[in-house]
Amino acid sequence: MPDPIWVHFTQLEHIIRFKQKRRECNYCQQQINNALRAAYIYFRNCEQH
Repeated sequence: MPDPIWVHFTQLEHIIRFKQKRRECNYCQQQINNALRAAYIYFRNCEQH
């Protein structure tokens, strides 16, 4: 079962400049690595949620 944090992010297709897959914040459209720790850290600091 996926982690509940992913409800706040959209999975993106492969972005050429990046090796890792990316996700986009549903509130401010900032892109982050597709990593659970990065998602939690970013979501805690996102000013628009």
